[in-house]
Amino acid sequence: MRTTARRSVLVAIIVTSAVSVFILFTFALEGQSATYDGPKKAAIVDQLYDDLPNLHFQKTSREYLESEDYQVDYFTTKDITVDFYKALPSMNYKLIIIRTHSSITPDNDKKPDSADLFTGEKYQQDKYIYEQLSGHVRKSAFFYSSHRVQYDNGTVTLIPVVSESGTYFSVGSKFVNEQMTGKFPDSIIIIGGCTALGNPILADSLMNRGASAIIGWDNLVGSGHNDTVMLAVLRDLLVDKSDIVDTVESAMQKFGPDPDYHGALKYYPKSAASIHLQ
Repeated sequence: MRTTARRSVLVAIIVTSAVSVFILFTFALEGQSATYDGPKKAAIVDQLYDDLPNLHFQKTSREYLESEDYQVDYFTTKDITVDFYKALPSMNYKLIIIRTHSSITPDNDKKPDSADLFTGEKYQQDKYIYEQLSGHVRKSAFFYSSHRVQYDNGTVTLIPVVSESGTYFSVGSKFVNEQMTGKFPDSIIIIGGCTALGNPILADSLMNRGASAIIGWDNLVGSGHNDTVMLAVLRDLLVDKSDIVDTVESAMQKFGPDPDYHGALKYYPKSAASIHLQ
């Protein structure tokens, strides 16, 4: 008897802009970050909410934040538009957790590749025309790489299966530099998506926009491993009051890099090591 089942193991991403392949987002304001004296606010930006929902992540991340008296706003796929990212620095979030597809953008000027963040906004050729022509937004798509499990007379075989999504807008460092408005109020930004810290280009732009620290992956990561590690990071930062270096090192000691794709969790810049959430 032969039966089949599917087991998802990875989200890998490509971008169709300029026929380049990706794997699984005003001018920059310099100087001091914005000040904010209101209640503690945190944002969970869950671009994967529709494609890869994780109820445990949704519930537990909110619980950790609310236990420390954060006002929590949970944004799902439909909320995460180009305009949402434009306004994000001005929303006064002290902590931002981004659960997302992300991608590597080959640079035509021979500069190092930089990371983009996916929006949840489906690509339309006649939308954001200026932003597309100027390179502020890109047309991107992601592939689900999974395995079909085949059982045949007691033998188990994993057969690779790839499924393509539709296309979405994505934004990167140029968007952060020239399209975002306002300043992050010394925000810690945790990016749960592939290659966000593969190099510091996106992180530098976020820092120039007022962020105090970036936590993210240096290579590919599957969604399951990402979610497990992100929850551990939130617990260490919020409940155990660990600083950033102890938080990241503890997560890697407990769970290690992604077992299939070898992405490791990093923080940026080095000077952020001793930062605690207030």
